[in-house]
Amino acid sequence: MSSRSKSEQQRKKERAKAYNEPSKEVMEAIVESQRRVNARQKKQREQQEKQNAVDIDEQQYEILVGQLKSAEARNRLRILRARHSQAAERDVGHLIACQPTALRAVRLEAMLPPKAAESAAGRSAGAEADPESVGMSKADRNRLNQLMSG
Repeated sequence: MSSRSKSEQQRKKERAKAYNEPSKEVMEAIVESQRRVNARQKKQREQQEKQNAVDIDEQQYEILVGQLKSAEARNRLRILRARHSQAAERDVGHLIACQPTALRAVRLEAMLPPKAAESAAGRSAGAEADPESVGMSKADRNRLNQLMSG
């Protein structure tokens, strides 16, 4: 029984020690470790803030690059369309110029749709379309063909 009472007494002493103030050395060690933890946390916060700033700059850069690429693509497309319409106009002009008679040239020109530049200018200016720039309907073409032929 004496061993039981000793172990019980030791437990009581240990419990009492747990509620007592720690020694000066222990307190200094606790304060020092807390200081190190705080310093490390502060350093991590600063690194995180720098990383966030870099991420924002990278996102803005990527947005800007995307806008530039989009503008370049639109410009390439605009140039391609202009080049195509110019080539089509040259071909039409060549076809009209190669007709053996003036009558056939006039007939071909009347049957072809209006030039793209004229129709685009009319649409963008909001002007009313005159009959000559609109092109001819199928019935008008047939009537013109009959008049020119006969």
